[in-house]
Amino acid sequence: MIHTILTGLSLGLLLLLGGCKAGNSQLHSDHIIRPTHIEALANDNFHTPPGENAGWYPVSLPDNWSVSRPGQGGGVWYRVAVDLPAAATDEMGVVLANFSMNATIWWDEHQIESGGRMIKPYTRNWHRPLYATVGLQQLSAGRHWLHIRVHGYANDDAGIGTLLIGPAAEVRPVYERIYFIQHTMSVVALVFSLLLALGALLMWVLQRGQSDVFLLMAGAAAAWSLVISNFVIYTPLMSRFYWESIADGAIEVYGLLHAVMVFRILEVDRTLLIRSLAVVFASGWLFILLFGDDATLMGWQMPMHSLILLLVVYLIVLCFRYWCEQQNRTALVLAVALLIQIIAGGHDWWLVYFSNQLDSPLTMQLGPTLTLLVVGIWMIYRFSLALHESAAHAELMQAEIERVSASLKAEQAQMAALQKERAVALERERFSRELHDGLGGYLAAISGMLHDGIQDQQLLTRTVDQALLDMRLVMDGIGEECNDVGMLLGMLRHRLQQPLEALGLHVSWNMTSLPAPCPLPDGQAMHLMRIVQEALTNAARHAGADWVEVRATQLMHDRNRVCIEVIDNGCGLGEASAAGKGLANMRRRAEMLQAQFTINSPADGGVHITLILPPSDHASADL
Repeated sequence: MIHTILTGLSLGLLLLLGGCKAGNSQLHSDHIIRPTHIEALANDNFHTPPGENAGWYPVSLPDNWSVSRPGQGGGVWYRVAVDLPAAATDEMGVVLANFSMNATIWWDEHQIESGGRMIKPYTRNWHRPLYATVGLQQLSAGRHWLHIRVHGYANDDAGIGTLLIGPAAEVRPVYERIYFIQHTMSVVALVFSLLLALGALLMWVLQRGQSDVFLLMAGAAAAWSLVISNFVIYTPLMSRFYWESIADGAIEVYGLLHAVMVFRILEVDRTLLIRSLAVVFASGWLFILLFGDDATLMGWQMPMHSLILLLVVYLIVLCFRYWCEQQNRTALVLAVALLIQIIAGGHDWWLVYFSNQLDSPLTMQLGPTLTLLVVGIWMIYRFSLALHESAAHAELMQAEIERVSASLKAEQAQMAALQKERAVALERERFSRELHDGLGGYLAAISGMLHDGIQDQQLLTRTVDQALLDMRLVMDGIGEECNDVGMLLGMLRHRLQQPLEALGLHVSWNMTSLPAPCPLPDGQAMHLMRIVQEALTNAARHAGADWVEVRATQLMHDRNRVCIEVIDNGCGLGEASAAGKGLANMRRRAEMLQAQFTINSPADGGVHITLILPPSDHASADL
């Protein structure tokens, strides 16, 4: 890829350098006249050419007013004699290859071509040729005068450059080549710069702002588009001073943004340099806007353009150094791309300071566009490589994720089997404990009765009934339906209502405000059942109560919690009851439920037991 880019850069350099002279490369023809000495006359009358005795003086072409007559501005007439030994049989063409700012072409006393507006602000034809055709009826034998009227600004390299006169069939192709080099290529460069700006902005958006390199490239391309528009636009919507101040000031904006982009790519910090140059440029253009005019604009802005050239030279040296030290191919591409820019800009800088701007087309509008194009192609190439590497990495990560997922699934299955075994073991242990604490005691009592030969059949029957009741309660406590508070209390009511009434205890069950469903954590139903059972048994057997209320409500201040209360009208708690195993078992089971357990015994009698269950989504670790 890098060899392709460098080859393209080399071809771009050759085209750029060859294009500067392409318009003049095929002018050697016996039929084409290229005058080098003509006559001129400064005159503000642009309606008709001055007369023979108006005071014409000789000048050499190219005639740059800033060189030959500093301070000259306004209008200047030029004329050259064309002698025809016989009437022409073919039309004649006239090409004005370089001039500034605008011109009209006259044959004898007749205007045959106009570049547009000839009063300020002049039509901006300073970077496109002008062509005129002389018809056969005007080409009689004898001497004819070709007059050219040029209007330009003082100290702005105004004047006239190459002039070609000859058969239209030979001159017209030369004009088209010059027009292509000077104007069409500028339009192409403008279009490419705008597309680069949009493309770089799109790349920045696609990267979601992760890197500001493409954003800087978009800003640089947009700034250079404004510069190129000065080569293309005929009639801007403001005065020449402000228009060229904006367009030429964009050169400094481009230079700074492009420098920051290079520094970002190379990952070097030159913040102080950029800020210093920004202050210099801002101060310079502020001074121009406050104190400058049409006559001083070009002279005052050239030092700042020279600083931009020096900045580009510094960037080239920096890029080559990074390439040599780190073998950084990106630095090499940047260096060669910047070399195109310095050649194009240096060519125009040389014309302005040491040669004649009217003697050769300008190339500065092409260099930065090629530079940005090459850098953009290289960055997109690097971006595509990164995407390819990212895709390959994503495939590896996907494979690794699938492997880890399979391993996790196997581990999860193993853990699920272990958890199932543990749950079965815990359930077996809990079931065994409940049988031992409840049914086991009754069976031991029955065994003792039978062993001792007790003949009290009623006592034996009650003990057997209690054993069966306890077994049924245990079976109720391990079913799936017991994981709901309402269902659990309902089953408890079904089992205990008749035995308690037989003991003379009336039980009121109040569960109307209990939400449905009202879930319990797995394995916790038995603890809640034993707490309520113990409270009811104590009320019937030890407190001497004849009335008890079981109330299940939803807390008003916390809708996720349920409060279960057992209230009796017995004799209350004595010292022996408070220290008994029954209450201790109730507290232990409440702790396993992670519930709040309180017991109160008013002075006037009765017991009030309160159990506040944990939130419904609370999972207990103690089974």
